[in-house]
Amino acid sequence: MIIETEDRSYEVDLTRTWSPTASITPDAARETHSEGELILTVRKPDMIGDTQWQFRHGKNNISAPIADQDWLDEYHAGNIDLRPGDALRCTVRFSYEYDGSGKLTGQHIEILKILEVIKGDGRQISFLDTND
Repeated sequence: MIIETEDRSYEVDLTRTWSPTASITPDAARETHSEGELILTVRKPDMIGDTQWQFRHGKNNISAPIADQDWLDEYHAGNIDLRPGDALRCTVRFSYEYDGSGKLTGQHIEILKILEVIKGDGRQISFLDTND
């Protein structure tokens, strides 16, 4: 027997038990990319230079490498003052991987370029009781 669809035809041996889905090859996996600008609050910087940075974007935690080597060199040389509560305005690349049925199977975020360091409010809260 031959089964024809709009774009393919399949031969089926009726003397054997078969499943229609076993004869159909699933669509190939897909990967999509997009770029955008985000402001990310620094949670944990990479002080050593070989790990991912940790950020907060709204209520979401994000781990991502920074690919801007010029900025990283300046940061690791101590020329960029980065403190708790500071944020980075940056260009980010989003990569998403999908299986043949469109289900998200992986995602990756990479910081391509640091555009600006946004200083936090600079306030510190003292945990010492000064009324003693």
